[in-house]
Amino acid sequence: MKKILLTCETVTPMFMYGADGKTPELRPSEFKGMMRFWWRAAKGEDNIEKLKNDEVQIFGGVGNSGQKSKMNLRVIFDKKSLHDNIRYDLRTDPELKSNQAGNSFNSKYPGISYLLYSTILEGKKTSYVKKYIKDGFSFSVLITSFDQNTYEQVVASFWLAVYLCGFGTRSRRGAGNITINNVAGDEIAGVSFVPKVEDADHLDEWFKSNLESIRLIFNSGRTSKYSTLAGSQLLIFNQMETWFEALEHTGGIFADFRRKNRSMLWESAAFGMPIIHRRSRVKMVPCSTHGKLSDRFSSPVIFKVIKSQNLFFPLVLKLNVNMDEIGKEEGHDVCEVRKADMSKVNEFLDLIKKSGAKGISI
Repeated sequence: MKKILLTCETVTPMFMYGADGKTPELRPSEFKGMMRFWWRAAKGEDNIEKLKNDEVQIFGGVGNSGQKSKMNLRVIFDKKSLHDNIRYDLRTDPELKSNQAGNSFNSKYPGISYLLYSTILEGKKTSYVKKYIKDGFSFSVLITSFDQNTYEQVVASFWLAVYLCGFGTRSRRGAGNITINNVAGDEIAGVSFVPKVEDADHLDEWFKSNLESIRLIFNSGRTSKYSTLAGSQLLIFNQMETWFEALEHTGGIFADFRRKNRSMLWESAAFGMPIIHRRSRVKMVPCSTHGKLSDRFSSPVIFKVIKSQNLFFPLVLKLNVNMDEIGKEEGHDVCEVRKADMSKVNEFLDLIKKSGAKGISI
């Protein structure tokens, strides 16, 4: 049996919950779900039926399919330590020092407030503020498999989920970022799990080397049928001293850009849907020529913080994604459909580059 034990640490606040949807908890299903997404993104399989069958063979089926997974994942942590690392309101976190006189959280961290808005939301009568697991919490992930090919692909999928995204609510907006501090067991040739770099140039090289090795593991292809890693862009900024300084840097640029383009209903929809415009009482939704596809289109732009040597690097990832059309919904009916316009996404990426980020084409 192949196995690997990865000692992990939260880098940014993690909003992951148990069955009640309120109590912070580390759920194996959340980790597996994110690994499935990155497995599909890395595969780039044009034959969707084959993709689904291969995924079930590795991760197992859901519902009544009965297919057993070829891999196993356990999340190991100390319950008391988890309890001690739960916080109740990001706005009053003493580490962020935003509760000083005349200095509100929103004014001190407008970028983080924008990226993580749904976790600090206050309604007129109800508070939607979410508890979270704070940065610096240590836990371990154990991955095992009896099949060599399965083992390499699921471990590589975990690497992608860790270093290109995060886990839990708002993971594409910088929440739930973790890093790997130690590895024990059967490592994968050519894949480094612990970043030990001190500047953006070396982090750039670290990513290039690892992503090339992972591409070979998956024999990655290209497709326009869903979001893929091939054809994506990774943008890396210079190191900063704290996670919140790093996330505020990219979040601030994004918040300012979105505010300046708030009237661009059709173009802004490419950053993720649904988008509800309360003033005009319309909702932008993913569509096709046959009508509304769903209520949700995940953002192709991911905000990320990498921790290495007690330094924090802000990252922005633009996934390769194909979006055909966007619909404008009034009431419950789609009243207008237009071809998707990615111009504002591309304009934002250009702004990130002009702000000093180094670019990697994946």
